This record gives sequence, structure tokens and C-alpha cells, in this order.
Amino acid sequence: MQAYSLMKALEGITHSEIEIEVIDYISPNHIRRYGTILTKALCERNIEKLKQFLAFFRAQKKLKLSRFRSFHPKFLEDKIEKSKYDVIIVGSDEVWRDFENVYWLRVVHNSKKMAYAVSSRNLNSKLRREQIRFIRENLKEFDYIGVRDEITRNELYKAYQTEININCDPAFLVDIKFDRNSFKNKLYKKYRIPDKSRLVGIMLDERADVCKKIKEIYGDEYKLVSLYSENKKADYNLIDISPFEWVEVIGILDCLITSYFHGVVYAIKSNINFVAIDYAPKETSKIYDLLSRENLLDQYINAYKVQEWAQCKSLHGILELSQGMKYDYSSVVCNQKNAFWSFRKKLLTILNENR
Repeated sequence: MQAYSLMKALEGITHSEIEIEVIDYISPNHIRRYGTILTKALCERNIEKLKQFLAFFRAQKKLKLSRFRSFHPKFLEDKIEKSKYDVIIVGSDEVWRDFENVYWLRVVHNSKKMAYAVSSRNLNSKLRREQIRFIRENLKEFDYIGVRDEITRNELYKAYQTEININCDPAFLVDIKFDRNSFKNKLYKKYRIPDKSRLVGIMLDERADVCKKIKEIYGDEYKLVSLYSENKKADYNLIDISPFEWVEVIGILDCLITSYFHGVVYAIKSNINFVAIDYAPKETSKIYDLLSRENLLDQYINAYKVQEWAQCKSLHGILELSQGMKYDYSSVVCNQKNAFWSFRKKLLTILNENR
């Protein structure tokens, strides 16, 4: 979704005058990871997980992928050189979480380098001397450096004192348009959801078990819909759908309870009430960074070393306050989009210089 959103935002800038494509690279680590997930699903005969895998695969068709595909950094370097790109943009999300991947663009030699909304590791540990040297040497080659959060900016700035911009996540830049009423009717019919049921979406870390508590407090007042991963306490599990369909489901919810950064982003984009349950310390949390900058911490629960009863008490309070309220996050979305302009300006400057 991030690659798609950034691709669409770039198309809006260049008005199809510049060819844009997503480099089709799959790292060895991702191949092993997806292979493990697929093998496990086959062994367990987990049909829903297999359907999810296929849904993700089909969703890639929305991307304008490069004419080449690479599975190894050495081959990627050769393919990039032959393609003669004017600019290569890396980002977003935690692409700089370690120091042994291609996303630092060491394989790029003859193209301009830009980093958009990148994020680093979320570990609260000091960088070693060789890591600081690595960051400094690589960042010197970038024409623009944009990060998604203050945590990443502070860490990079310790290594290399240069201009580091804060960007919005690409998901804020593009609207996924659909008929909400029509989609809601189809969803209710497909999953036989009772009419007028209030839907609460669940996108949670496996450690979270708030579904049981919600049922204890509210009974059937809320119907719980789990996205991405199966939750046995949920009324409905919609794990066999694509990320584009997630956005549509989030758009018709009464509330979303999530421990995922992009769950929060799409709830804000869709003007949907949400509760963010965070399992990271505040000082290293990307969710906390976003919500604190946008004054939305009244919808945030930090669950790091917090007992479950306290989490549920906070959750109960937020759900009670949200009943019947109409949320409008349009000013938040507008504020986030403003963080795109420095990148846009620099990109257009580079493209004009290359004409």
C-alpha cells in the first residue's frame, strides 16, 4: 500500500510526463519469510491464510513494476545500472532498520538518490562507531533525506548533521475511493452480519487479547471484525482479503482497535474512531510519535509493561466516550500532507535539471 500510494502521489506531481515504476526487488530474507508462511499454511491446511497470500499477490497488479525482477543485491545493482534511472527513491516504513540491506542504495551509482518517509529501527540502544560511520558515508550521497518520525531523525542526525525532513506516510497522500454504503451492504450480506450491528475492527498484535474483555463488557452490542490475522474471539475473521479491501472495511467501521501503525493511519484517513494499543516504549514508538504530533493521545493506550486490566479500563473509557460521536480528522490529514511539499519541491528541481 505504501509503494502504491507513493507511486500515485508521484504520478500526480509529474502528470504522466515522467515514467514511474516500482523496482521489483524481493530480498532473500523476504523470500525465506514468505516461504515459511506459505509452507506453514500448506502443512496446517489453513485455507484462509492461503487465500490471504493469493490476495496479496493479486494486489501487486496495481503496481507499475519494473521490467526486471531481482532476488539478490548483486543482480539488482546490474539491473539498475542498465535501466539508467534519473532518480531512485527509497522508502517508506522501516527500510533502514538494519545496516545490511539494499535500501541504503549502495547499489546505486549513477542516479540521484532520495529518501522519502523512511524509518529506522525502534530499539533504544546506542549506535556503535562503525554504524555511525556507515550512516554518515551513505547519507552523504543522498540529494534529499526525508524520514517519517522524530525517532529516526534524531538517530540519523547523531551520525550526520545535515538537513533531515519529516515526511508523512505515503498512505496519507492518496484517497482510496469507493461507495461506502454499497460496500457495507455487500459486506453485511456476504458475512451475514445482522442489520444495524455496530462493527468494531480488530487489527492487533498477537499479544493483545482485548476481544474477550469487549465481549464481557458489551456482549453483542458490538460485532468484532478481525483483519489481517485470525482472532478466535472475534465474530468475523476477514483475513483472506487484500490490503486495498482492508482500507474499504476500515472505512465502514464504527471503531478500529489496532496495534499497527497503518491501522491508525487508515482510520484517520477514513474519519473512523480508533483506539491505538501500543506495545513499544513511548520513546521508541512510531505510533506515539504520530499521535503526539497530532494531539490525538486521548485515543492512545501504551501497553508496554501495563497490566491487562488497566489496558481494558482505558479501552472501555475510550469506547464509552466515542459512542454517538462524529469524528473529523480532515485537519490532521491536511497537516500530514503538508509534510510532502519539501520532497515534492526537491524532486521537481532534480527532474528539471535532468531535462
